[in-house]
Amino acid sequence: MMTDNTVTFLNTRCRLQFSRYANGRLAIQLHDDRGEPFATATINVPTMPLAEDQVLIKDYGENEGLLTALEEAGVVRTTGVRCRLGYVQADVCHLLIPAPALH
Repeated sequence: MMTDNTVTFLNTRCRLQFSRYANGRLAIQLHDDRGEPFATATINVPTMPLAEDQVLIKDYGENEGLLTALEEAGVVRTTGVRCRLGYVQADVCHLLIPAPALH
């Protein structure tokens, strides 16, 4: 379970950092205990319809296993819908925690 907006990914305890893409969609990054960027959890596909509480999670390449880590931490829940991006797919997920107000 997640505490203090942290999640463990690749044996590294990371803090979630929220921001917005230029089109206003939510972006989630993971930062290590030194505050350095460790992984970007979300991707932005403007043509993919998403509800206000949904994000696209990148769970391929260097991020393989991130969706499971975020689900186990109670951060997101997959909808079962996937967005095809060439040879890979991103998972449409509901955000289960409140995102901070961002401008």
